[in-house]
Amino acid sequence: MKGLYFLPKWYVKNLSTQMGRRFKFIIVLLLIINLLLVNLFIANKNKLTALEDKLRKTAPVEKNLDYDDRTFKCFSNFYECVWKERNFKDISIHDGNVDFSVEDEKDCFSLAGDIEKSNKFIIEDLKCLGTAGDQKKIWQIGLRLK
Repeated sequence: MKGLYFLPKWYVKNLSTQMGRRFKFIIVLLLIINLLLVNLFIANKNKLTALEDKLRKTAPVEKNLDYDDRTFKCFSNFYECVWKERNFKDISIHDGNVDFSVEDEKDCFSLAGDIEKSNKFIIEDLKCLGTAGDQKKIWQIGLRLK
């Protein structure tokens, strides 16, 4: 029986319990790392959705800024070329369109000539709305920015 070696039961039991402890420690460590990674993923996902929401809210605002810029350009051109100490009623400036009313036929046609000379607007609509109290006709003019 030469060369026969055996391990005592208490040694095998201690070895298996140590391996079990190491195995449990590694599992707990991997679980903690997994929880941390999941937590970081959730936090980053929340930040991403918050940024997407903010982007969705600001994108229409940027479009409105372009729209308002065109409206402001239209107003400044209208003020420089057409306004010149004239009396208007019901001025409406929207995007690149201007609608306003003028009393008196002479003022209306002289204004139409000035608008054509300025070469900044196109007259889209010219119509008589009716008469005012002193037999003056009210003319409505619709312009579009070139």
